[in-house]
Amino acid sequence: MKRHLYCFSLALFLLFAAAGVFSFARAEELYIPPCDEIDFSGVPRQWTEVGGDRRLDILRMPVEALKANLAAVSSCSGKITFEDKSKPVGEAMKEIAAHYDDGLFHNDAEVEFAADYKEHKLYRKARRKAISRTVAGSSADSLSEVGTHFAEETYLAVVTPDGASHREYTEGLDVVGGPDFSDEVPGFPSVPLENLVTVEIPKETPKNAIYYKVYSRDTHTGFDLTCLYGPEEWDSEFDSLFYTVEHKGKCRAESKPERADVFRILEAADENGKKWYGYQHRFESGAEFNILWDQASGFLPSYIFQVNHDKTMNHVKRAKWRLAGGAYVPEEIVRFVYGKEGEITARDVTTLTEMRVNEPVDPEQFTVKALELPEGGIISDRVRKKVFEYKDGKEVFLVKFGSTKYMRGEERKALNAGRVRIALVAAGLALCAAGIFLRLRRRRKTPAV
Repeated sequence: MKRHLYCFSLALFLLFAAAGVFSFARAEELYIPPCDEIDFSGVPRQWTEVGGDRRLDILRMPVEALKANLAAVSSCSGKITFEDKSKPVGEAMKEIAAHYDDGLFHNDAEVEFAADYKEHKLYRKARRKAISRTVAGSSADSLSEVGTHFAEETYLAVVTPDGASHREYTEGLDVVGGPDFSDEVPGFPSVPLENLVTVEIPKETPKNAIYYKVYSRDTHTGFDLTCLYGPEEWDSEFDSLFYTVEHKGKCRAESKPERADVFRILEAADENGKKWYGYQHRFESGAEFNILWDQASGFLPSYIFQVNHDKTMNHVKRAKWRLAGGAYVPEEIVRFVYGKEGEITARDVTTLTEMRVNEPVDPEQFTVKALELPEGGIISDRVRKKVFEYKDGKEVFLVKFGSTKYMRGEERKALNAGRVRIALVAAGLALCAAGIFLRLRRRRKTPAV
């Protein structure tokens, strides 16, 4: 009797264990809100939750993939196009947005870049498209109707370990400026920005010159390929995944006992048998944050989206990757943000074309010549403290910083008179100090009576 009871208990235990395993491993449908802007057709709908030690191994995939692909790129060049649209804030932005059918503020840009990461060299040519021309017309006068800061701007920069050269100008505007020549070379004539190049010691000194953000007027002008591999580029909450990996499976929410937020690790396979994995963070409010990555994209993040508590889309991001030169590089990154009524409040499209990865880059791409300075242009070199003229592709020395060569006669006389006064004062102070020194010396030598 006892034997039968033992067998029955064991069978019951195995039955419940099997049922537990079955229930844990059963497939469930991944909820994706209706979204006309992003194609989710290739994403599997049936997913299985993963438990145990595999969770952390799966979590590491997109983190390590981003790092590995960045390390695999030694040089690259190409073009990046940005379509940036957002809900207008402020009267000026609203005035511009009113001229577009979508009611959004447009701020588009194009960037050409070439980078030699081993040599820590970067060339970048950024062009902000003429927002005001789109709105107010094409004449030079119409540029100022909306605001000169919305006019078309071109910005070129070359960063090397020796310094950073840059040139910028605004089309249609006769802007004169550049370095403060009144301090560097008194009396030096004004130089239009389109005829000026400045060379400066980089304001930041990170390990690699590709991360320099000097001279960036907006987020677009600071971009090159490596910026697209950082976790901050993907989503503000993508940081949670990095945190989870670094802290061995603890997400930020789980470190706070008063909150009930949890994350899950999911896996699936598509119609072609390719593996897919997912990170799902569930909030106490009922909202969900999802990151999906797949084998076909080198386990790099393919989709990031957040679902509101009412099962509507909060924001979504889609990345397309391709293998080039031994590394996966993005072809297109699209992001949409939605308002409370389901309207689009922001739309960003980043497109990369003409990409050449791990191919030799022309060394002249990292010289002053690449800055397209016109013949007779001026180079103000703050590293060497000299000013040069650009002739026949070469730098011809003009003057040292601090020289009075270009000062007018009266200004030079006033400067020289000031220098004479300073010299006389200095000489007087020196004589006074010498007199005091000699008097003290005599006192020491005079014997006491």
